[in-house]
Amino acid sequence: MPGHARMAFVFLLVLLAPSCASTSDSESIGRYVFDVYEENYAWGHTLRGFFIEGDGTVAVYDHSGNRWVPNPDRPGRIDDVDLADKFDGAKPIFEIGPQTVREKIGLIERAAHGAVNKYSQSRDRGRFAYVAYLYDPDRHNYRTVVLGADGDFLETNNSPAAQELLTWLKSVKEKVSDAQR
Repeated sequence: MPGHARMAFVFLLVLLAPSCASTSDSESIGRYVFDVYEENYAWGHTLRGFFIEGDGTVAVYDHSGNRWVPNPDRPGRIDDVDLADKFDGAKPIFEIGPQTVREKIGLIERAAHGAVNKYSQSRDRGRFAYVAYLYDPDRHNYRTVVLGADGDFLETNNSPAAQELLTWLKSVKEKVSDAQR
């Protein structure tokens, strides 16, 4: 291969490499990575919150008045179509830098290994939850990783990675609140 042809080939590889990596990353990560929500069905139907996509998009959703029930066949897992249904009609409000999102996504697997302690607190308070999703591209579903929750039950994940994600998501929640004012 002549020198200029080789350089053109290398240049083409360099141009294509980022797009190949991002396609592979998005396929293995899935679209949705974090979800912070409030749900309560004691006095009507409340389901609202925000989610963060793998590309850093932060969007708010509100399905209050409509009960969302994912496929119950696989406890702890949500089909990608069910999660897309939960977030249907969401409004993007800002973006988080891709480097920050990648760093936080890197903590999900470690958080998934934490033990979640669940204590009954009260009734009719519903649930305010911070969760992460681990995508299984072969099954087209997400495994829910509880980072923390409050309401009828106090749920605490003892993983340091989960605690780091919880702290970060609380700071994102403040930004979401500010953006909605």
